[in-house]
Amino acid sequence: MRLGLVWVGVICAAFGQGIIACSEAPICSPLVIQSDTSCSVSADCVEAGFPGLTCIDGACRVPCTTDSDCTLTAISSDSDEAQEQLSWPEECRVGPKAICESQVCIPACSSDAECSNGESCLRLPSASTNDPGRCGLFQESFEIPRGASGIDFESIGWSLATDRSLVNPRLKVAWKGIVGCSNPDPTTCGGSAAGGVRFALIEALPTPPKGTPNSAPTCGACACCLECLLDPPTTADAVAPFCSSRCEAERQENPNVSCGIISPAPFDECPASNPGCAGQPVCPATVPGRCQAVCTACEACPAQTAEVGERLSSCERDAAVKGCSACPLCDTCALQQCPVCAPDRNMPSECEACLALNCRPLPECQACYACSELSQCTLAGQTCPEARQTCEAQGNAGCYPTPVNYPRAQLTEAEQSLISPPLPVVAGAAGALTLEFSYVPFNVGRTYAVGTQNQAPPLWPRVEQELLVQFCATNCEQENSFTTAQFADGRPVSLPPPNQRGNGLQVGTQSELDWRSGKVRIPIPENFRTPTFRVRFVPHFGEGVRLGLDDVMIRRRG
Repeated sequence: MRLGLVWVGVICAAFGQGIIACSEAPICSPLVIQSDTSCSVSADCVEAGFPGLTCIDGACRVPCTTDSDCTLTAISSDSDEAQEQLSWPEECRVGPKAICESQVCIPACSSDAECSNGESCLRLPSASTNDPGRCGLFQESFEIPRGASGIDFESIGWSLATDRSLVNPRLKVAWKGIVGCSNPDPTTCGGSAAGGVRFALIEALPTPPKGTPNSAPTCGACACCLECLLDPPTTADAVAPFCSSRCEAERQENPNVSCGIISPAPFDECPASNPGCAGQPVCPATVPGRCQAVCTACEACPAQTAEVGERLSSCERDAAVKGCSACPLCDTCALQQCPVCAPDRNMPSECEACLALNCRPLPECQACYACSELSQCTLAGQTCPEARQTCEAQGNAGCYPTPVNYPRAQLTEAEQSLISPPLPVVAGAAGALTLEFSYVPFNVGRTYAVGTQNQAPPLWPRVEQELLVQFCATNCEQENSFTTAQFADGRPVSLPPPNQRGNGLQVGTQSELDWRSGKVRIPIPENFRTPTFRVRFVPHFGEGVRLGLDDVMIRRRG
């Protein structure tokens, strides 16, 4: 009979649970905890002299869920057996350690010399050299490295997005915190990890239906034209050259109504006068007759000097490309008198103080801000007669704020992915190479709506929620360089599988068993084994969906 796992000799009583067979000689005799003895049931192991071993895959073995299950039980220090051990050689008194692999205890490594084929003995960053290790090429457990005071993804070489102008703050390193803590913040109470006390928590940032716009002044006629197109009045005589009569008529019913404030209906509202908009404010294909006069007057307004963006609707763009006469004069004063207001100075308080002293008192600046001040006064339930007089005296030339750009606030799934650093350890490696990691899904449902800015949410397409695992060989700065990885049977790596969806599990309530049931092994094809090889975890998740990731390793198999 060939013995599969041999530990240095101590007497049987040292381990107390009857899972081992040993000789009675107090010397370095074999002490077997695993055997390749064939079996059909566990009773076969007992009959073969291995009481306590379990029949696993046709052989007598020590079953396990975690590495702690493979830790031998020490004998009492005041026992006769312990005193006897003191006379043994050191190598006999301390047995080698074991780790749990595929739910079976196997020998752990203690140094790189015990590994082959270029692998190293890998341990958690917080572990000591006396702790058990695994042979492999790469390991990441998101623990704090020795000598460091904290951790984030960038500090260990992982990246969060290719476009650094937008980031996903929900993608973070979670920490299990104090046992039994009730704080729902996963950074302080994230629950157990697969190894150590930390793990990566992957969550997507939802797409807002429409971003917050940057505004610039447009003339009164264009402001009124846009308002009329998005929410046409019921009668033609309600539209005056700059909406004055319409505003006054509406103010009689609601004193908070303001004219000239461009605030298109949100996507979840539909103006009663436009029942076909399906929740999205739309520009009519043709200008309604009741809006024609003021929209024609808009064409005569001066061209806009501000940069106009690409995410405007057609009628928003018509207003954005037109400006007003007073504000450019005020801007000239700001450029000449207040250099602290330059965009790259970032001195808002100093800028405002300079403008108040040098520019705001000028007639052109009073004209520039009068209509905006009137709108704010009206919203606050105030009258502001001076601002009203100055604004309404300008007629079509009055300056009103209008959207000129909607800065991109939508992160793509790829930009929300977690990307490994380059992993040159795989370069040129021969034989079977695998990526392995543990994961826990937190109530991942079946589908979610893929957000598309400037499109009504009811129109957003629904797709399957999943975490995709992707590989890249070269040019990994380019998004299209990543390819979805495949399991050994050719299926794309999409997690979690159907039987793990909708599990109701919340962050902080996961256990070690949850991590072990989510163990994944993915072959790394030879064409990806380059010095620039990277792994990417891409979340296709809806609001509130999370997935924990831990114990990422690259190892040789077979």
